[in-house]
Amino acid sequence: ERTFDSGLSNTIEGFDNNQGKVVWRKAGFSFDEDLQPQQNLTFGVFGPDLLDGPGGVFFGLIKDTDKWIRPSFLGQTGYKSFCVDLRDNSTLTLSKQAMILGDDYIPLTRDLNRRYKAPVVHYIAKAAGFIVNGLPLKL
Repeated sequence: ERTFDSGLSNTIEGFDNNQGKVVWRKAGFSFDEDLQPQQNLTFGVFGPDLLDGPGGVFFGLIKDTDKWIRPSFLGQTGYKSFCVDLRDNSTLTLSKQAMILGDDYIPLTRDLNRRYKAPVVHYIAKAAGFIVNGLPLKL
């Protein structure tokens, strides 16, 4: 086995009206050990009940979380920003510096955290456009 016990108890998580067990494990991780040494990261292993939803919530790109919930990938690795490109050759770019300069961005939404005590700070983004089945979608 390549993972080991994280020391955190299992949890029941709910996403998109699905509830299921999550087992919290640890494993060594590095994108490229020549550029960055491997570090032990804590992550959740979803049970089958959670794998049957739309899946968008499972990007896992949360940085700021309340202390009482489990660690996040971005919170453990020190990355400051990311870019997701879901076109033909899908890419995820992580950066330790801001990737958007100036004010051409929408700030993190802390409203749900402040008002309703949501345990994470939500990202929002303004899309420049959408292409569906190869055709531009009129906004």
